[in-house]
Amino acid sequence: MQLLRLGGGFSVTSITAYSAFDWSKFTDGDFSEVSFSGARFKENFHQFSEEVRLLSPTGKRIEYVAGLYYHKNFSHTTRISLLNVGTQFGTTTRDYNQDTSTVSAFGQVTLNITDALNAKGSVRYTHETKDGHLTRGRTGTVATTNLITPLDGRRVENQWDPGASIQYQFTPSFMTFVSYAHGSKGGGFTGDSATVTSANWEYQAESSYSYEGGFKWSTSKARLFVTAFHTRYKNQQVSVLRP
Repeated sequence: MQLLRLGGGFSVTSITAYSAFDWSKFTDGDFSEVSFSGARFKENFHQFSEEVRLLSPTGKRIEYVAGLYYHKNFSHTTRISLLNVGTQFGTTTRDYNQDTSTVSAFGQVTLNITDALNAKGSVRYTHETKDGHLTRGRTGTVATTNLITPLDGRRVENQWDPGASIQYQFTPSFMTFVSYAHGSKGGGFTGDSATVTSANWEYQAESSYSYEGGFKWSTSKARLFVTAFHTRYKNQQVSVLRP
C-alpha cells in the first residue's frame, strides 16, 4: 500500500495486489485395494488488482472517500476421471478456462450534522466481464453421461450497490445506529461438470438486501454491544453435489 498526502488534509492511497497458485490432487473413488475408479484434479489460478482512493480531510462537516478498483483473474481447471467397472473402462476429461475482468467506482459521504449525529451514504458501480470455455472428452467404453459438447459463454454485468446509515451518540458511552446495504455477486458458469448443457450452464447474479440496527454501551469497567440484523437474498448462489 502506498500513501500520498496532499495539501489541505487530502490523501491518496494505492493498493496493488497479486496472487497465484498451482494445485493438484488424486482421489481414490472406490476406497478399496482394487482401483475401480479415481480422479485427478489440477488447477492454475492467478489474479491482479489495483485500488486507488481519495480521502477528504477528517473532522469536517462533510467527509468523503472516492475510488476506483480494477481486478483481473484467470483460472484453468482440469479433471481426468478413471473408470474400470465391468463394461465401463476408460477415462473422461473436463477442461475449463475462465477469464474475469472487473472495473468499479465507489464513493461514501459522511455528513456530520451535529457533534452527536452523523449520516452516511455510499454507492458502488461494478462492471464485470466473464468468459468461460469448457471442453469434455472420453475414451474407451465410458457411458455417455459425460457429454463431449464444448461450451462457450460470455457474461457482461453491471451492478449498483447503494448503502446508508445513521448514527447517534446519546452520551460519550452510549451510541445507537441503523443501516441498510445492498450487495451483489456476479453470475457465472458451472465449469467442472460432466452433464451440464448449454441450457443450464450459466447461473444468474446474486443480490442481497441487509438491514441492521443496534447500540453500543461502554464504560471503564464493562462493554455491551447489541445488534439485530436481517439479510434477504435473491438468486442466492449455493454449491451442491449432484452425483
